[in-house]
Amino acid sequence: MTSCTSRPADETCGHAAIRIALRAPGGVAEAVICSGRVIADLTSANEGCAVPASDISAIPKAGRLVHIGPHKTGSTAIQVALHQARGELAEHGAHYVGDRARPKRAGWALGIAGSPAGTPDPPIEHWHQLVREVEQAAGRRVCVSNEDFGRATPEQVQKVVAGLGGETVHVVAVARRLDHFLPSQWQERVKAGQVKSYEEWLEVVLAPESNAWDWNNVWRAHDLEALTRRWTAEVGPESFTLIVSDDTDRGLLPRTFEQLLGLPVGLLALDPDRSNRGLSWSEVELVRSLNKASRAARWPREVHAGFVKRRVVRTLQSLPRSELGARTPPLPAWAVDRVRELSDARVASLAGLGIRVVGDLELLRLPATPDAAAVDCPPISVEMAARAIESVISEASKSQKARNRAGRQSVPAPVAPPAPIVPPDPLPSRPELQPVSPTTRAVAGARRVGRRLRSRHG
Repeated sequence: MTSCTSRPADETCGHAAIRIALRAPGGVAEAVICSGRVIADLTSANEGCAVPASDISAIPKAGRLVHIGPHKTGSTAIQVALHQARGELAEHGAHYVGDRARPKRAGWALGIAGSPAGTPDPPIEHWHQLVREVEQAAGRRVCVSNEDFGRATPEQVQKVVAGLGGETVHVVAVARRLDHFLPSQWQERVKAGQVKSYEEWLEVVLAPESNAWDWNNVWRAHDLEALTRRWTAEVGPESFTLIVSDDTDRGLLPRTFEQLLGLPVGLLALDPDRSNRGLSWSEVELVRSLNKASRAARWPREVHAGFVKRRVVRTLQSLPRSELGARTPPLPAWAVDRVRELSDARVASLAGLGIRVVGDLELLRLPATPDAAAVDCPPISVEMAARAIESVISEASKSQKARNRAGRQSVPAPVAPPAPIVPPDPLPSRPELQPVSPTTRAVAGARRVGRRLRSRHG
């Protein structure tokens, strides 16, 4: 309820005025009504409405907050914070779904993109189990967080919303500046086996349109207008909140989630040790060199994943961050205008969608003087190279021992040999070439990379 404003500011009519919001084909129509007539049309004022996190009201007590990412916008950090605070959430009438930081298999079971390449979709029971857990949390505020939801097609969005609560669903997404997002996404592709340089990769993803996998992987979730429209088609713009990432305010994300879930300020603490620690530029280039070596040696996909992704990448992430040089590659000179054009278009489109915006959309624009393009990649330290090679050799040794144990277990019990047959003298022949195992190739590849790094950096 609000006071009637149909009279001048120094007097009122004494009637009760009601503020209403109605969903319409073009968005949300909001107005103040008194005595059966509209006395204030607030529709235009609500377009792109920006509010500080402290002014956000919580979703209803039986509401469902669905965090859709997209990827590389701080999702891991907030998921870990929610996962670690499960007990405290329960004390304040909230529930975080799943038994881990992210219920990723539930989304993959619906066919939503994001599962590791070459793996089949999990059984649909993973999705049904997630839905049951949400239903069993009746009367509490429920949060489901999965950045893969940002990649969902319109049909998949419909299934997610219907399964998680229909009209009770409120969607939250995060927007990140493109020149900050793009190097992070390139890094993820390198960790997955990509061999393209940053500039080569940008030539693909900054094209106006493309059928390339990398192009679709970026823009399926980070075309923010299309992302927002897919979800508001199901929940309405009044049930969609967009948080604008601010590098100068690391507390914006947890504060906003606390407000939306009705939690005390400060309950969600970001844990830097369990966040998705990104690699430095030089570390990414080291991994890219290993990718090239493994591809040249024709390592099978599972061998590359075991040696490079699970061993080398995790080893590098465990090392202290290097303070030498630029942490991320800058935009090449030719890409600056294109990224500025895309950034300006994002701001203009989001401002007219009628959604609630937390933060300042202007932060999504490229600054007038972006990072200089003429910057060399920092050198790779001897310790970094040594630890990476050590991790590969360690994995190779472990794999060889596992094969040796399996071989011993499969050897049958010895039996008496038959009487020997004396063959005729064999003809001279060339010795038979023995097959080379993936482990041997992996060690040889690691040593080649080590020699190359030593010669490059003295």
